[in-house]
Amino acid sequence: MQTNAQLLIATLRALGISHVFTNAGTDTAPIIEALTQQKPVGLEFHVVPHENLALAMAYGYYRASGAMAAVLVHTTVGTANALMGTMNASRDRTPVLVLAGRTPNTEGGQLGSRSAHIHWGQDSFDQGAGIREWCKWDGELRSGQALAPMLSRAVAIARSEPCGPVYLTLPREVLAAPASSEHAEFAMVHGSAPDPDSLQEIASALLKAEFPLLITSAGGRDPAAFAAIETLSSEYAVPVAQPFATDANLSSDKTMNFGMEGMNLVREADLVLVLEAAVPWLQEQPKAYAQVVQIAADPLYADYPVKGHRASLSVAATPRLFLQSLLTLLGTLPKPDVSRRRQLLAELAAKRRKRQLAQIQRVKTTRPIDPAWLAHCLNAAKSDNSIVINEMGVNPDLLELRQPRSYLREPTSGGLGFGLGAALGAKLAQPERQVTAIVGDGSYMFGNPTPAHFTAAALKLGTLTVINNNGSWKAVADAARAMYPQGALAAATDIPLSRLTPAPAYEKLVEACDGHGERVEKPSELQAAIERGLKAADQGIPSVLNVITGN
Repeated sequence: MQTNAQLLIATLRALGISHVFTNAGTDTAPIIEALTQQKPVGLEFHVVPHENLALAMAYGYYRASGAMAAVLVHTTVGTANALMGTMNASRDRTPVLVLAGRTPNTEGGQLGSRSAHIHWGQDSFDQGAGIREWCKWDGELRSGQALAPMLSRAVAIARSEPCGPVYLTLPREVLAAPASSEHAEFAMVHGSAPDPDSLQEIASALLKAEFPLLITSAGGRDPAAFAAIETLSSEYAVPVAQPFATDANLSSDKTMNFGMEGMNLVREADLVLVLEAAVPWLQEQPKAYAQVVQIAADPLYADYPVKGHRASLSVAATPRLFLQSLLTLLGTLPKPDVSRRRQLLAELAAKRRKRQLAQIQRVKTTRPIDPAWLAHCLNAAKSDNSIVINEMGVNPDLLELRQPRSYLREPTSGGLGFGLGAALGAKLAQPERQVTAIVGDGSYMFGNPTPAHFTAAALKLGTLTVINNNGSWKAVADAARAMYPQGALAAATDIPLSRLTPAPAYEKLVEACDGHGERVEKPSELQAAIERGLKAADQGIPSVLNVITGN
């Protein structure tokens, strides 16, 4: 008779999950036995020696491919290490199946009952309590309970919009027990389309608007939505602002792409379409008379305790269905003359590009290396289909990104350290594409670099990590100065609690895992170093460049 551990493997495969990132423990023995009996076809368990890294890999895998992965962690302690990655997945609407071992409930009498001292010390009254707020659902497999329906429902919940992580605990003796034959399938809930009345109102407002603005952070995550944003922005001369963008939402070479800098346009807009942007603006707010439409799978962001960004209209719809429905409706209506607005925006875009080029010229010989020069050199060296993970690395407005699923940035949760693992997950999902992670020196340390480089070498995942090493928590120092512009910090040269010196030779860490590492201090040598790093990565060798930058 099949055990629950055997059924777990078969059900994961049946649900379309092909990768499980695993940090095992004593609770995993029944799964190890099942894997030893028969290696599953189409399902791989990968050893990842830190749970935060495992979550980041699942995160990057989904973001690069749209396919969900699973993570298997060790009881309470593994769950604790996985918590930050789960927070990131939650805030970034990323589905992950988090499976956690559970210390045996029984002290004897069953195969898998308690047999080590940690089986008492790792027990808890409510293992899911610490992670529950960050999951769409959590549960525990209990004795006699059918596993297959529970797993199927959990995966369906995770993949339904708005997507997010789910958490299931698996006690050891229950995993070892005979499985119930009961089976049930649960289909994911597909994203909703906008209601016709709201759609008509938005289309009418767009055709009448003098200066419409589309604000999005993750609207282009779906490749079909990426294409629809391009169509809407180009045909109707709608500028696209991308505050704190977590995704590539519009090709960087398009005239209507104003990036982060586009937030300055919010003061001019009389219609603001906010598409999957949890924080669409900070200090700069739309005019009082401007119509603001919030569009998202959950436009009210019910899981955010406080959120006061106003909306004249809130529409529950996925970006793809909203944009496609809006374009279909607009195609039946008389098209307005937008030539004057198009010319104005083209002039603004040309000035923006001129400023960017002037900035690059100013810093091309600066030492320490300026992050703008780092972005420029990466653009010159990388392939057009590269995936870039940007974690406190460079200004995203300076990156050349022309394809969907080519950019990942840390979510609003701010759980740093995801960059190294996300790069590995993205490379596993898209092995034919170059993958580069640009991370701050602090983010690099948060990313569990030794486990990351070990995993990269073990799985032959060649990625390039570029460390923007300014020897400090720059975000911490900048936030302190911004809060106290007239305080003692204004004249301070050494900001307390923000220094990361003396810095280790980060490039040496990857060498311990047979990787390629270089330290780069001269701007004239940076592009060639990036090219060498990418060449090594293309050969499956993990590469790290320790780039000494300024504040």
